[in-house]
Amino acid sequence: MWLVHDDHRQLTNWDMTKQRALKNITLPWRFESAACLDDLGERWMFLLADPQSSRLVEFDASTNRTLQTSRLDASYFDLALDDQRRNLVLVREDRISVRTRDSLVEIFRDSPSEVLFHVVHSWSPSGRYVALGFKQLLIYDVEQKRRINTLPTMSWINGVGWIGDDGISAMDDRGRLYWTSDLSKGWELKQEPPAESVYHEFWDPTNLRWLVADRNGRLFASTYVTPSLLFDIPVSTLETWSIASDPRGSTVAVAGKDSRIQMVDLQRQKVVRTLEGHTDGVTFVRFDPAHRLISASDDATIRIWDPDAGKLLETVPAHRSLINAFAISPDGKWLVSVSSDKTIKLGNCPA
Repeated sequence: MWLVHDDHRQLTNWDMTKQRALKNITLPWRFESAACLDDLGERWMFLLADPQSSRLVEFDASTNRTLQTSRLDASYFDLALDDQRRNLVLVREDRISVRTRDSLVEIFRDSPSEVLFHVVHSWSPSGRYVALGFKQLLIYDVEQKRRINTLPTMSWINGVGWIGDDGISAMDDRGRLYWTSDLSKGWELKQEPPAESVYHEFWDPTNLRWLVADRNGRLFASTYVTPSLLFDIPVSTLETWSIASDPRGSTVAVAGKDSRIQMVDLQRQKVVRTLEGHTDGVTFVRFDPAHRLISASDDATIRIWDPDAGKLLETVPAHRSLINAFAISPDGKWLVSVSSDKTIKLGNCPA
């Protein structure tokens, strides 16, 4: 796995099994944002933010070699690749720029009316559309090379969910639900949350539904085609931090300040299993392609579970401090985690 140090300049190739460094790389620059360019976690694109104009650097971590450096026309603070790695969107305070990934040819640009500093970006499954959310949702058509809609919201957008390439849904930081089945039209639904609270949202793309937990340990579910709440059930007495949905069916994992993970059956609308093993709050949970549940915790470990049997399969002492989040590659072979110990680790996902 690769560790990115807190100075955003040093990389360490770390052996998870032997718990030792295999290789250290000191980059000649500090980066602001990064995107992986291959499934092996070896080729990376780094965005370097200079005051006048940013640079994009393609880097091969396996050979410690800069492959290409491109100077941009302005200073940008964020980038996002589509799933096909064909195009990317660059974001600065007063502009977004959509470009081809290989040649960086600008397809189009746009200048939103508001200053951009807290932006949620999401590409549609095909990569034709890209949405940017802040206090409104901007939708762009890459083929038409233009913004096709501006959808207002009542607060900051926290999450965006695509309904194929035809519809889109969003959730703001107050738990309000928005959706439309036509990207060229306005919101067909604006739904208020059941109560005023702090909400943690999760978009389930397989079942096209939002799973939302409030700070009082209650779980809510809504589908984009249902203008009313599906259900409201108590899961924990403590604050919820993360939710994950098993793509196979109706099982959901709910985790948070409690060290236990609650497995909820959405059809039966009740907690059916409790996973115990972590010694502190569980910060993040996700199912991998093999339908195992992977969890990260304030106890600095990553744990792998058989959610059906309720069995702990493996404990990985991944960091020196609490783990904030992680991501799993589409093939399930790679896992990258980020921690409050100021490191990012990339490595083989335990088999």
